[in-house]
Amino acid sequence: MTAVIFDMDGVLVDSEAVYQYDLMRFFREQKQRITQREASAFVGCSDAFYYRHMGELWEPKMTEEQMRRFYETNYPYGPIDYRSALNPHVRLILQQMKQAGIRTAIASSSSNASIERMLTSNELTPFFDQVISGHELPRSKPDPAIYHEAMRRLDHTPAQCVVIEDSAIGIEAAKRAGMYVIAKRENRFHVDQRQADHIADDLLQAWLHIQEHFRLLRF
Repeated sequence: MTAVIFDMDGVLVDSEAVYQYDLMRFFREQKQRITQREASAFVGCSDAFYYRHMGELWEPKMTEEQMRRFYETNYPYGPIDYRSALNPHVRLILQQMKQAGIRTAIASSSSNASIERMLTSNELTPFFDQVISGHELPRSKPDPAIYHEAMRRLDHTPAQCVVIEDSAIGIEAAKRAGMYVIAKRENRFHVDQRQADHIADDLLQAWLHIQEHFRLLRF
């Protein structure tokens, strides 16, 4: 194992909780109905799914493009503060991975602009060898295309990579790409993480598991 590929939202930054809150608040302020379980379907999804599924839940229903235009026109909340949303231990484990010679990448469904803003806000750009946005690819998670692309750019095989994910569709995408997957535990939403090879409470526990499982620790 010589590379670790991270999802961004929910893994590097605790942004999914903010997205969930804002989504449900938007529905309610627009006099629409949505349950927490219905909102959980949006965790880790692509923009296309986000607007398509919103339109399906809306009354009266909207197409993906209609929903996108309505949302962008009426969305009252500012962009997420990625600096305050950074998950614990991110900088520590990235520093240790770099020192250990492990290559790192981000494979996220978010836009390149969002990923860049997160990296810049938290001064993390130097820690990543590759950054891949799902917006660059024709197919989104759970399709494995983004993980195939990450491996291509890293010049690695599935056996050489570990993926850290949180959403069911992200875990499925990585497993379909043939990778070992660690899920960062998520109990706040209705997220099925059972496909993961291991579930860690936080990123520090994920890093310790990587070291133990792949025998990187020296005693």
